[in-house]
Amino acid sequence: MIRNPFPAGAPVVTYSRDSGGDEQDRSVDQQLAAYQAFADQHRLTIVQNFADRAKPGSTTVGRDGFEAMIAYMHTHGHKSETPVAGVLLWKHNRFARNLDESQFYKADLRRRGFTIHFLADDIPDAGSATP
Repeated sequence: MIRNPFPAGAPVVTYSRDSGGDEQDRSVDQQLAAYQAFADQHRLTIVQNFADRAKPGSTTVGRDGFEAMIAYMHTHGHKSETPVAGVLLWKHNRFARNLDESQFYKADLRRRGFTIHFLADDIPDAGSATP
């Protein structure tokens, strides 16, 4: 069973990306289905899905879905009228393959109080690790 860092009923967003090639792990539609199954199993509320289809992960430039997700998260922090608990992602490489960009955006989201949860890379969020 995949670990769940969110309380029941938590509002979350999702981000999906595929490269458009034949060798990708999962398509955007397959990622969305996995997010919905996870949300149903853990009684989470998906409030928004963001996606980039046939976009490389080497940079976030030109990934409109990614940029929209970051902007959305900036306006839906814990102090907003419609706060979001965090974001569901399939794998680290679906988020960003450029290490600098990946670290920058993950740190930005965590600094704003969001939990980042990867379903296929079940790595605990650094902000929620317990001794």
